[in-house]
Amino acid sequence: MDAAENALSDRLIDEKALAVRWGVSTRTLQNKRVAGNGIPFLKISSSVRYRMSDVIAFENAAMRLSTSESSDTN
Repeated sequence: MDAAENALSDRLIDEKALAVRWGVSTRTLQNKRVAGNGIPFLKISSSVRYRMSDVIAFENAAMRLSTSESSDTN
């Protein structure tokens, strides 16, 4: 991974940006955090941030080739 890729993967995004990326509501992300089945997040004061590297890793882990494959990421 070069310096530009490193900088991109270490970038922080807020829950609104993640909600738009995934096509879900911010409430869905909040519920996942409360339930403990979302992705790792940073709590900075009253703000929630996600590392792009964690977002991409979560998305890669959720990748499936068919609907019959089990999913550990809800």
